Formats: sequence, structure tokens, C-alpha cells
Amino acid sequence: MKIKGLILVAFMGLTAAHCGDQGNNVTASNGSGSSALNHYTAKLDWQSPLAARTPVSAKLTFLASNGLPAQSVSNIKFNPWMPSMGHGTSTADQRITAVSGTSNEFLVTGIFFSMGGDWEIQLTATVDGTTDQAAIAVSVP
Repeated sequence: MKIKGLILVAFMGLTAAHCGDQGNNVTASNGSGSSALNHYTAKLDWQSPLAARTPVSAKLTFLASNGLPAQSVSNIKFNPWMPSMGHGTSTADQRITAVSGTSNEFLVTGIFFSMGGDWEIQLTATVDGTTDQAAIAVSVP
């Protein structure tokens, strides 16, 4: 009887911990990725809960290869891609705007994931004079 009670308490604790985490999708999939040639690192911080078929937004931060904020960033392409399905999603409503007072932070709005699952954000950007690509894994509920 003591073992059954202990197992039940452990199961209830795990269930409560999992259920309490359901609304916190904003930080669950934040991530970063280094560019293919290691010229920069891109960090993605979701500003709204991730959801399929609902526009979301994220702050995109670029760091130079030395880990310091990039001095100049231009020509940003932000492409959500679902590798398992071999397709992307529309970027028609996306807007990428510089965060005032910074050279390396941008707000990306209108990000649209057509379905839940494992996605990656494929980035291309010119950072401190060098164009390179990076990918950031994203799990959309």
C-alpha cells in the first residue's frame, strides 16, 4: 500500500508539473544558431506564445563571432521551414524592424506556422560585412 501511494504521489507530481508548464510556450522554444561559416550567432526570443495558424512575433539578436553585439546587420531573410514535410510557410505578412537604439536587435512580426511540429528558422543575413546563413530549431505545439 505504501508503494502504491508513493507511485500515485509521484505520478500526480509529474502531471501537475507538466500541466503547469502548458501556458509557457514563449520560452520553451527560444533558441540560437551559429551561422554556417561561424561569422555570427543568431538568438531568437519569442515575444508571444508559439501556435500553429496564428501569427507570432520574436526578437532576433545577432552576435558577432567574438560573442559581442554585431555592429551592422542588413539583408535579413527569415524563412520558417519544416524539414520533415519539405515545405516552408508564407512570409508575406512578416515585418522585420530594427529595435531602436541597437545595431543588432530586430523584431520579427507576422511569423506564421501553418501546422504544429518541428520547424527551423532559416536565416540569411549580412553581419558586419559578411553574408552567411544560420538555422534555429523551433518546436510548434
